[in-house]
Amino acid sequence: MAFQIKFINFTNPYNWYRKASLFVLLSRYEGMPNVLLEALSHKIPLIISKETSEAITFIKNNKSGIILKNNSFLEAGSKINLLANNYEMRKKLGFEGYKTIKKFAQFNKIYLLWKKEITQWRQ
Repeated sequence: MAFQIKFINFTNPYNWYRKASLFVLLSRYEGMPNVLLEALSHKIPLIISKETSEAITFIKNNKSGIILKNNSFLEAGSKINLLANNYEMRKKLGFEGYKTIKKFAQFNKIYLLWKKEITQWRQ
């Protein structure tokens, strides 16, 4: 399977998420990237670097995404090829990632987490 990569100016990302077969984030330093959460919400399988520290909260390696061990170009290329040639694996990773993020998208859970944080901060 051949992939096509395009670099474009600003546009509505949701149209691109609907077309995407794979999401790769190879940051050297990253907090909690919204773009990763958006990709998860569209059931797009992920490949991320281990330096995407906060994202590892949501991603379990080889279950809901792929976390690169060495963050090398060779490893990234190998994992991209693996997913490019395995539709079932892409589908499984995308669905498991979506299930993971969906747990955090419930208002009551978010409210209780913020309430706990604010309460602890005030004490």
